[in-house]
Amino acid sequence: SIHSVTVFCGSSKGRDPEFARQAQELGRLLPAHGYDNLFYGGGNHGLMGRFASAAADAGAKVTGIITHAFQSVAGYKPSPGEPEIA
Repeated sequence: SIHSVTVFCGSSKGRDPEFARQAQELGRLLPAHGYDNLFYGGGNHGLMGRFASAAADAGAKVTGIITHAFQSVAGYKPSPGEPEIA
């Protein structure tokens, strides 16, 4: 059975506050349904950050995948979980 999921979404919060709420809800629901190994876009900003934080809080192992170019942007810190630099 599948236990890993990759989610890539925006690093901004989006125009509608519902986007952020849905990203957070997805992060909460995936571990609750057995998807406990989650990969995401590697940032702590916007929708990605909301998703990753909620998933980690729900008990998932969260791994961020981020490029060197984004990693070097000021203020861009992968979180939570261990980042994979590509």
